[in-house]
Amino acid sequence: MKKRYLLLAIPALLTLFAFTMKKVKTKRENINRRVIMQIPEKFQELSEEDIIKDYGVQRVPLAMFTNEIGDVTITVSETIDSLANSSLVFGSSKKHERTIHDLEIEKAFRKSSIMANFEKVTFSKEEVRELNKVPFIIFEFDSKLVGKDKNEEEVETEMYNYILYGHRRNRSYVINLAAPLHKKVDWKETFDFIVNSVNI
Repeated sequence: MKKRYLLLAIPALLTLFAFTMKKVKTKRENINRRVIMQIPEKFQELSEEDIIKDYGVQRVPLAMFTNEIGDVTITVSETIDSLANSSLVFGSSKKHERTIHDLEIEKAFRKSSIMANFEKVTFSKEEVRELNKVPFIIFEFDSKLVGKDKNEEEVETEMYNYILYGHRRNRSYVINLAAPLHKKVDWKETFDFIVNSVNI
């Protein structure tokens, strides 16, 4: 009898859980006519001045979006792909466009870079797969980020990140989705959706 009541209760609990989850509405964003992806509707795109002032970056990205309080961010960076015109791209004889094989080799270097720039990294995903017919290196991980606040005092922040690396038409792209680790439950489903929407 107890098992029967438990089975009857499960659908109700799942329904309650679904309604308590925060659903984030997104919109299609065309970034500089080269990157198309979904962005949360309530996110604002930051100006170059705000990016430098609030985040202290050395190189201003192609675009940066953030929520109202600035603790959840989506950053899109673009650089010239210096290897695009090489006849040998990570051992491949194919010019211009990288293949999944090329990115499998590149993935090890990208992982080392993440390990060097973040502390206590725990990967939940590290893969190479196509997003809208373009191969990407995709990392999903938790970490600790050490930086300085506005008073130049050292602070530690536990973060949840998705970082994507892709190449297309002589350009390289890095897309970083970041949120405080304690908000991972709120943002994981939305981040998954945004990642799958990326089109370059």
